[in-house]
Amino acid sequence: MPSRVGDEWRTIVVPQTVNAGTTLFSITIGDVPYKFTKNENLTYIWQRSMLSSILLLED
Repeated sequence: MPSRVGDEWRTIVVPQTVNAGTTLFSITIGDVPYKFTKNENLTYIWQRSMLSSILLLED
């Protein structure tokens, strides 16, 4: 279950391999959904952390 720490969101994910092209997370801004995927398999490993950053810029 995701939790918020300051301006960060964190979650615990069980060890697994996620196939390329699978949506890892998504956010919606206004009415527009944005999905994050990888072009290669992603393996979550026990006792390892992973950081994903999202930068939103206004046109």
